[in-house]
Amino acid sequence: MLGVVTDGKPRVFGLDFLRALAIFFVVHGHGRHFLSGTTFDFIVGAPLPHGVDIFFVLSGFLIGRTVLRAADEHAGSAYLRSTFRLYLRTALRILPNYMVLLAANYALVATGVIEGNFDSKPLWRFATLTQNLFTPFYDFFWESWSLPVQWWFYLCFPLLVLLFRRWGGLKAALLSALMVIASSLLYRIHVADQAVDYFWWDVWVRKTVAARSDSIYYGVLAACLCRYAPDLWHRCRWWCLAAGGVLLLAACTIPYEMGSHYVNLLYPSLGPLAFSLMLPALDHWRQAPPALSGVTTTVSLLSYSMFLTNLLAVQLLDTHLSAFASRHGVAAYLLFWLVTLLGTLVLYHLIERPAMKLRQRL
Repeated sequence: MLGVVTDGKPRVFGLDFLRALAIFFVVHGHGRHFLSGTTFDFIVGAPLPHGVDIFFVLSGFLIGRTVLRAADEHAGSAYLRSTFRLYLRTALRILPNYMVLLAANYALVATGVIEGNFDSKPLWRFATLTQNLFTPFYDFFWESWSLPVQWWFYLCFPLLVLLFRRWGGLKAALLSALMVIASSLLYRIHVADQAVDYFWWDVWVRKTVAARSDSIYYGVLAACLCRYAPDLWHRCRWWCLAAGGVLLLAACTIPYEMGSHYVNLLYPSLGPLAFSLMLPALDHWRQAPPALSGVTTTVSLLSYSMFLTNLLAVQLLDTHLSAFASRHGVAAYLLFWLVTLLGTLVLYHLIERPAMKLRQRL
């Protein structure tokens, strides 16, 4: 479908469904302002989960299982070789699309096609995915904020497991997860004074690596349960799904006040915790009707390219078609999805797919 091909390995429909849901939340969340003042105005303010939370949890779960399997099956230099291979595969997965969109955003801002400036962080920080390790950035390549969170997890987690592996893979993963989760919570407390309004809360508490790394490690904890307690993983799936649903409902509906402990400390973790609890049930959802499976898998495979292109589509429409969007909000919203899809397909076929073909050889 749309020229999108899988790598031939068996896929889990539930995880593809979750990834497709995540990219819908992200794209719709960026474009729903076009619907303001239209018949669908009620959608604009409807509380929705953060799609990025899902991507974080899936990364922790999938990479967590890969690293734990390597830690259990390999020792010494064999584990290091496995880790180096993971690094290469990760680089081919993330960097080609990322660097192309970084260059595109730079060129478009430099030529005045879209608004932005390079004052908050130098370009080399974006090129090394260090733009928001401990301090925020803004006004340029906004959508890149979550990639450093994932990138540094991919680099650090195998090393943390190596550091603690004398106690076994399970204890190594648990120690790593608890250490990072505690560090993130402490960092959010440390920078709480910076969150004087929603904007500064968003860039300091929600969009820095130090404050958000815990989100990925909830997925790692799910990977531990899946690998080391498969019977419990199977038996508890419906209870966990229900608990995750309750937590997600709480995250979407509990009123929050800027500066409160709930907003600074607990709220950023509720969504990731909720989705990690849903993983046992979704991991058991292996198949679906072919039509639904085909669409879901296609969207899932396109999600990374779509994630990087959709906000650029918003900026282009807001900058050059603002008058049209204000008069024809529904049409602008549909046009936004169309432009996003076209940009996604171009990026996928020209950059991502060739990189993934090379990645499959490793």
